[in-house]
Amino acid sequence: MTAGGERVKPRLQAGRVALAAMIALVLAACTSPSSGQGGATTGASTAPSTTPTSTTTPSSTPATGSTTTSTSTTSTTTPPVPVDGGGSSTVRVRVAALPPGAVVPTAISPASPAWLKMVPIAFSRFGSGPDLLLIAGQDGTMSWWDAALLSDLSRRYRVTVFDLPGAGYSGAPTAPLSLGWLADMTAGLAFAVGLSHPVVLGWGLGGEIALALAERHPGLASSLVLVDTSGGGGSATPPASGVARLLALPGATPVALARLLFPRTNAGRRASVPWASSLLATPDFVTARSIAAEAELQARFWKHSPLTPGLLRVEIPALVVSGADDTVFPPQNAPALDGLLPHAKLVMLTAAGYGAIIQDEPAFVAAVEGFTG
Repeated sequence: MTAGGERVKPRLQAGRVALAAMIALVLAACTSPSSGQGGATTGASTAPSTTPTSTTTPSSTPATGSTTTSTSTTSTTTPPVPVDGGGSSTVRVRVAALPPGAVVPTAISPASPAWLKMVPIAFSRFGSGPDLLLIAGQDGTMSWWDAALLSDLSRRYRVTVFDLPGAGYSGAPTAPLSLGWLADMTAGLAFAVGLSHPVVLGWGLGGEIALALAERHPGLASSLVLVDTSGGGGSATPPASGVARLLALPGATPVALARLLFPRTNAGRRASVPWASSLLATPDFVTARSIAAEAELQARFWKHSPLTPGLLRVEIPALVVSGADDTVFPPQNAPALDGLLPHAKLVMLTAAGYGAIIQDEPAFVAAVEGFTG
């Protein structure tokens, strides 16, 4: 649960086991014997043998400040510490927003004003290979990422997933939510956990954060994967008002959210049931305050995008992916974004919606692997 004692979104009530189980499944897949079959798979059991990177001892010591648990704070020389209830591979590290143009964060003294602006960010990391950083979207937490998707990605990449401020196991925001601040926090996290020119994959609002990251920190990411997202602004196509209201509703259930992610087809229903079931059993939360702030941020973005003027200057390659039946980010936003980026490739996943990366997981993983080479 996020810090601060706020009321949380009452959609997740059933104990502290599913996130740990999901991470255990991915880690087990990373270390299981190879099936000898190539290509993407839809389950964790066929992942080839790799040596997972322990998330409790990341490759670099955090340089942005101390780590924290729910009850204590430690010095900057200690590695991130496990999150109570989040599973053995979920850890939390104090992160400072990295200002645009900064190469490394400045030193921060405990109890200083800058120290108080740091946020404990929860993350998990597994797999081996080039770094791949995943940014969840509006209302999302680490639990939104499908276990089979994480497993298959971890066969080829060192995958890092994290909770945005105010979501899951991360602390509450210490600044008003903006794409710029969230991008700077993401850059601070990348430095804190020692990521090396990661591929940055953003989903929905996470894709907008990834674009802001590329604009504000042009040397950080090696490439972008932009999933069901938009460049925003007056020329973008926002969702129907009912969709926006549901995402802004603190009491939205996993079943209701699943209706937004998946089309009402046989394939959509097959994908929606396990996804919604996993959220029902997941122990993390999103605070009502953060739900409202993210909804307000997204509503502003549809009207006035801070990104559009700078998108032509994003020189790194970008893979733009959309479900053809997406109701959260209507699919016409994908070719519009593709046209704004100088080095973009567009992939449309047919008969799928906002949850296309779950419903068509093998095709999506194949597209990411083909794009990154």
